[in-house]
Amino acid sequence: MEKPKEILELEKLWNVEFTELSEEEFDLEFNRNPEYESKRNIFIKDENGSINGIISNWSNISDIDFLSNLISLTTLDLRYNQISRVSLSNLNLLNYLDLRNNYISEFNFSNLTSLTTLKLSSNKISNIDFLSNLISLTTLDLRYNQISKISLSNLSLLTSLDLSYNIISEVKLYNLTLLTSLYLRNNR
Repeated sequence: MEKPKEILELEKLWNVEFTELSEEEFDLEFNRNPEYESKRNIFIKDENGSINGIISNWSNISDIDFLSNLISLTTLDLRYNQISRVSLSNLNLLNYLDLRNNYISEFNFSNLTSLTTLKLSSNKISNIDFLSNLISLTTLDLRYNQISKISLSNLSLLTSLDLSYNIISEVKLYNLTLLTSLYLRNNR
């Protein structure tokens, strides 16, 4: 089966080779291991042939601007790479984003209103103002960053928040009535 041109472009840009999984195959693997650690590069296509998932961990990726063209993406997992800047404003359908263990300090997440899970631990984040538009978030992981203050009020669907291992000295959480897990270990 021939790979979509967008995947061929990513293979060339990132110098990797992707394997295709169906949504069902990915769900089976992911459900067996929710912390799915793969050194494979995977793309997931739906029944209509749209690319709705990309996983590429440990690939030395630094540039992800091209991904904004993949408007059908719902899952994006790029852990353990070299990413420092993220601009994904066109990905309105994205609901799962995992960018742990990168070098991220700059964001443009302005239109990611469908995002429910955001994992950004072990980056270089100090300012969390970018969170204000992510109104569908239920899970937020910001461990091991450089955050000193946190003030959250408009993330009313948030159920899990991990801010451990930052330098937080001030916490203001308002209207988080669904929050059931809050982790603040090893802060100031």
